[in-house]
Amino acid sequence: MKKLASIIAVTVGIIGVIGYQLGLFDKPEFHYEATLVGREFHAILATSTEKNIGQHVSRLLSGTQNGILALPKGEALMKAGARLYSEEAPEKLAIGLYFDVPAEVDHPRWAVGWAVEGHTFEELELMVEEVKKDSGLDDPIRAVRIGTDDILKATIPWRTIFTPYIAPMLHWCKGFDKYEKDGYKDRKSEYGAISLEVYVMGKQDGYDHIDYCVLMGDTSKTWQDTFPSGEPLTLEDVSALE
Repeated sequence: MKKLASIIAVTVGIIGVIGYQLGLFDKPEFHYEATLVGREFHAILATSTEKNIGQHVSRLLSGTQNGILALPKGEALMKAGARLYSEEAPEKLAIGLYFDVPAEVDHPRWAVGWAVEGHTFEELELMVEEVKKDSGLDDPIRAVRIGTDDILKATIPWRTIFTPYIAPMLHWCKGFDKYEKDGYKDRKSEYGAISLEVYVMGKQDGYDHIDYCVLMGDTSKTWQDTFPSGEPLTLEDVSALE
């Protein structure tokens, strides 16, 4: 009987540790904030409509980082972007934008890359071609503005390398449930809300936490910067023209 009790206790302990590492016990609360950083925020992002997002994120993050770092002051641009978001942030800050619910469309629109500051948006737009040349990517790369309107925000602790794959399934629905329950415009409209993930780096390029933000209000600049009208052309667009 004692042996059985010991086995049960060990099993429960192991399950508890695994659950903790997977973030199953995390209960982040979404709350409203007046703005993301107090002014317009800039990023250089690779855009995609690939359905299997997880297979491409690392490739696009690596490519855009290589392209930005190849700029004369690329490292300083990334550091300034990170520090604008948080004084505690180290050298860089990864950004992910998600415009569609992947489960609901065949070609969801999304983009990932890095926060950058130190130049005007117009200057960053001119740098994108150089970033593209050194990125090694065939995917479109854009300079993107993230606005100053209200946001919904929750902070998700970084537990393991599985956090960015598991946490969206656990927590994003809570953010949009609150968004819709509180009566805001439906995100399926042309310039609706956008899901923003901010990956805050820790020491030695390790991740510390992820901020989940629902971008609200006027998101038109972010939409148009990331996916200019008519580009990229998805299979749904092609079908609509036939």
